[in-house]
Amino acid sequence: MRVLFVYPDHMHGLYKPIGISLLSAVIKQHGHCVEVFDMSDYDDTLPESDQGVDNLMFKDYELPDEAKTSLGADPFKGFREKVQSFNPDIIAVSVTYLLYQSGIKLIEYLGSKRKAPTIFGGIHVTLNPEDVIRDKNVDMICRGEGEDAFVELLDKMSRGDDITDIPNIWTKKNARVIKNELREYRHTLDNLPFVDWSIYPESHFYKPYRGKVYRSGDLIATRGCPMKCSYCFYHAYYDAYGTKNHVIYKSPDRVMEELNYVYREYGVRLVKMRDADFTMIPANRLKEMAEIYKAMSPEMPEILINSNAHTVTREKVKYLKDMNLLSVTIGLESGSDYLRREYLNRRHSNEKFIDSVKHFREFGIRVATSNMIGIPHETRENIFETISLNKTAKIDLADVSILFPFPGTQIYEYCKDKGLLRIDLSDSHYYRSEPILDMEQISKKELSGLMKTFQLYMHSPKILYPLIARAERDDLIGKKLQVFLKKVFYLYIFYMKEPIMNIYSNRKIFFNGNGIGSVGTN
Repeated sequence: MRVLFVYPDHMHGLYKPIGISLLSAVIKQHGHCVEVFDMSDYDDTLPESDQGVDNLMFKDYELPDEAKTSLGADPFKGFREKVQSFNPDIIAVSVTYLLYQSGIKLIEYLGSKRKAPTIFGGIHVTLNPEDVIRDKNVDMICRGEGEDAFVELLDKMSRGDDITDIPNIWTKKNARVIKNELREYRHTLDNLPFVDWSIYPESHFYKPYRGKVYRSGDLIATRGCPMKCSYCFYHAYYDAYGTKNHVIYKSPDRVMEELNYVYREYGVRLVKMRDADFTMIPANRLKEMAEIYKAMSPEMPEILINSNAHTVTREKVKYLKDMNLLSVTIGLESGSDYLRREYLNRRHSNEKFIDSVKHFREFGIRVATSNMIGIPHETRENIFETISLNKTAKIDLADVSILFPFPGTQIYEYCKDKGLLRIDLSDSHYYRSEPILDMEQISKKELSGLMKTFQLYMHSPKILYPLIARAERDDLIGKKLQVFLKKVFYLYIFYMKEPIMNIYSNRKIFFNGNGIGSVGTN
């Protein structure tokens, strides 16, 4: 079978989707042929200013020629040409909520000339299967895990067998939807093949990090998350499976072998571990990973991870340092204990967050945070609590976005019930900078202004706050003032503050002889 995977992203993220990378490896083992169409390879991105990408977060960089694409500006034309040249037997579209409409539009563009059936998969499909399957451009969907289900589907299609009884797969037959139950949740990841990155162009391997560009990639050591954050999909995912907090851990041997594999096979020198919370891995497993990592050095990439303050201990951070951890992104979200607990269902305290940061600081590891504004019932004062807590903890980078209540999540239902959500989200494709909720205590206009100036507040003393507040306004003076202040602060952050802090803290200034630069990686 000839399988065309479609990833309808817009953002030029130079990201190799983990699900597609794994599914490609799995189905190739069964003799099937794979190619990928990635929408982000085309010049279809939004203007940078509208993406919420702030120049105070990332140092300028220069991509090498091999990291640049020149496929044209029209992804729809490119998709049609890809389908015509590859002639797939099935088109598999992997979507989140924000990518779903783009995926539908790509398929719709093929019109009546489309011969291959379509199957949609991904977290949006698992959370909202009824909505997806009813679309005329969708022939099948895969709910939940895809490795075993997709292989069974392809094998049966290649033999001409009936495909209406495959667990996890919903199909259409004679205008009727046939809904199959979910198969049992996978209990191990160690028997899956390593990721297949041979399906991606060379441009997908280059990622900026702190002004240098690296050959990079994305992996996981776990599947699942023990937390039940209201804005995350995991609670709905577990509800679908009828289980609670089901987390699968790859064995320490397997994690390290895959890191070594991508280093040798693809020349990758920097890996972002995309686990929901890497520090939820028990300390004894991290210790074993660290011992294996050191034994395999120097043929191992440096790593970046995500973390939850609730699971951080000094012992774990020590082992992570032994694995060449460069940077951690801790999910703070809000500096208000009350908002974080009541509306986001995150239970760590501000004190625990500060202690977690101190552990990473002790071992010379860079700390970033993920933050959000526009939380239900949040005030301007609450947003400054978030800014203040980041400052108190002396974090290196505070990434920020505006809350997007994804359909299928608890916070989406809450916002609808309370009348805070009055717009149709179905055509949304970017969520970082666009205010979504209608709230009495703070306007969308004010949220937009705070989003634009968040980094300015982060890097300035309070004496400058009135000046920055003037830059929040969306008028000529406000816009000019914002541009001027960002230029000044850019020079200060990257050419004065950062070098001084590196020397003061006795940390080595980050440099890797194999690296040549990257952005978008916290």
